[in-house]
Amino acid sequence: MVAPDTLNVLAANPEACRLLGCTEADLLNRNFAKVIEPPNQQDSDATHAWFHSGEFCGEFTFLKADGKLLPVHVATSIVSGPYEKPVISICFFDLSAQKATEIALRESEEKWRGLFEFLPVGVSIVDMRDRVTDTNPALQEILGLSQAALLRGEYRKRRYLRQDHTEMLPEEFPSTRAMQEMKSIRNVEIGIEKEDGDAIWVSVSATPLSSGNRSATVTVDITERKRAEEALAASQALYRLLAEHSTDAVSMIDVSGKVIYTSPANMRRLGYDETDIVGLDTQGILQRIHPDDRNQIAAEIKRGRELKLPTSRYEYRVRTKAGDYIWLEDILHREFDEKGEFVRTIVNSREITERKRAEDRLRLSEERLREVLENSLDLAYKRNAVTNTYDYLSPVLTRLVGYTPEEFYNLPVETVMEFIHPEDRDRVYQSIDAVMANVGSAQQVEYRFRHKDGHYIWFQDRSTAVCDANGKAVARIGNVTDFSERRRAEDEIRRLNATLEQTVVERTAQLASAVDDLRRAAKLKDEFMAAISHELRTPLSGVLGLAEALEMQLAGPLNDRQMRYVDGIRESGERLLAMVNSILRYTNLISGSVKPDLVPHHLAELCAIAARSVRTHAEQKGQSVELKIGSINLTIATDGEGLVQVLQQLLENAVKFTPQGGKIGLEMHEDADNNAVRLIVWDTGIGMTQEQLATIFDPFVQADATLARQYEGIGLGLAYVKRMVELLGGQITVQSEVDQGSRFKVTLPIEAAGAPNHPVANTPN
Repeated sequence: MVAPDTLNVLAANPEACRLLGCTEADLLNRNFAKVIEPPNQQDSDATHAWFHSGEFCGEFTFLKADGKLLPVHVATSIVSGPYEKPVISICFFDLSAQKATEIALRESEEKWRGLFEFLPVGVSIVDMRDRVTDTNPALQEILGLSQAALLRGEYRKRRYLRQDHTEMLPEEFPSTRAMQEMKSIRNVEIGIEKEDGDAIWVSVSATPLSSGNRSATVTVDITERKRAEEALAASQALYRLLAEHSTDAVSMIDVSGKVIYTSPANMRRLGYDETDIVGLDTQGILQRIHPDDRNQIAAEIKRGRELKLPTSRYEYRVRTKAGDYIWLEDILHREFDEKGEFVRTIVNSREITERKRAEDRLRLSEERLREVLENSLDLAYKRNAVTNTYDYLSPVLTRLVGYTPEEFYNLPVETVMEFIHPEDRDRVYQSIDAVMANVGSAQQVEYRFRHKDGHYIWFQDRSTAVCDANGKAVARIGNVTDFSERRRAEDEIRRLNATLEQTVVERTAQLASAVDDLRRAAKLKDEFMAAISHELRTPLSGVLGLAEALEMQLAGPLNDRQMRYVDGIRESGERLLAMVNSILRYTNLISGSVKPDLVPHHLAELCAIAARSVRTHAEQKGQSVELKIGSINLTIATDGEGLVQVLQQLLENAVKFTPQGGKIGLEMHEDADNNAVRLIVWDTGIGMTQEQLATIFDPFVQADATLARQYEGIGLGLAYVKRMVELLGGQITVQSEVDQGSRFKVTLPIEAAGAPNHPVANTPN
């Protein structure tokens, strides 16, 4: 409480004493004008008039007991109380924290914007519809598009490629995947075809932002590692505030507060006629000001008049005739006469709507940039060349090396170098010198950095210089990527390449020797089998001849027991001769001595001969033989005897492995589209497993390989069939299931390559 006539303090609450740094006894009966900061005291009369009015509201600066200044918000009023006369009530509260916050906010905005503008990698913000909403100059340089073109979506006109040069779909873009999967997508290599047909390759990483409907992308040009950067000039051109193009409006207000003149520019801007503005008093002007700004402007106008301030500056929103609001910046010039009496006010008005919008966008951009840097997988930094310390380190530092940014902020470069591997320090120093000496160019260096736990991490550091207005490098900003895994992979590849050639040579020599050994062994085996077969046939023929003579009783009659012995000798000899003939036929075939005679044959007749040869054996087992011929007159160029042997062998196998009462069949189908014919031999027999099918065409292999097997044979029949079919220019396949039977399919060309043009040959017996 202050006496209006003397301005002496009558009472003060504890909070006022605390803020001013004194006791109530120190304040009582003290002239309150002494508390006001000296530069704000015009004279004692003005101060007295200001307090006596009792209706002041606004910001002020008080002088504390220790001599420090205290920014406060003051509101005064005339009140009645226990005093003889009304007194002035002065209410004020501390604005120190608010002022400090404003200063910190400005500094933070400058820091984030600086980092965003000067990062040597491309950064952008992409929404849910894959639209770029913000971008930095580096990305524009990489893509060759202006900021306006990027915001218009012209980058969609380009063709994007995967690593294999096939076209990449929009849903594969890292920004789209990051938002859909809600996780970071890192280092996706993408090719981009530009309008001129040239292509660039970039590495793109994306991470979803906290809002969930946007993602931040980081793009690194991997086409030219040493490309000169013009990010500084581009960022200055693309991120400066909109220039003020409108002409300032001028108004004149008389001593009573009425508008006596306004310029045409003001009328055009607000949409009013001259009669709508000229003649307005202070209250009329305030009614057109936005309600949120009205009280502050009214208080500022009153304060300026009372304190006779020569100039004042206000920013506020005013309503146009159309009903919308625009931002104005008013600079008031108050004129006084020789006696110091107020005469009039000249107002220069400038529309700052676009500037305000730009400031809002700037704040939003700073928030987005902060999210990008704080959520990026790479480390961003700014190193001050003047103080030789870090101005900024992104939080990812802790994840990369185990240290917090605060532990590095005040460390000089010499101390930081102790964390770098001794073998890499000279290279890092050279890179820093190159960056600071070659302003406008980017440098990249790879080095090992010691983690807090002692092990080393491979870093890839890309940096560029930041200059002042005179072009002098004052800082270095950069981006650090952990590429330890890639480095280890490269080292492993180099190690493997060093030994691969020798290993290949050694293995090739070993394989060549093994192949030669196999060829010699196979040749010896075939020669041995052919020789054995020839040697066995002669005595077997003699045994069978003598058995036949005994059976005919040419040397005298035989009793029943002797006849049974002779029958056994003959049957065993015939089986042994069949086996020898089978071996001899197969060895002749694989030795190359058998040359197929490819002449035209009626295929139906060959099939009938093969079916007739097994019908007796099948009837003995109660089996039915089905013959299905697609075309009676179909003629193919083939070796008739060889094809009949193939079909006979397949049919004999079908009879052998089909139980009593089963079915076997032979089908012929013409494939005119492929100029081929298919011969199918099927049965309803015991079938085979997949393991048995894998070796069914190998020589000397049977499905039942045990000593006590049920079915006779040495396993050369199907090996002979496969080899003969191949000599005839065809191929054979088999399908079989256990207890479901088997289907052998032989595919032969109708006109064999190299077949002579002969008339239809006689069908073999």
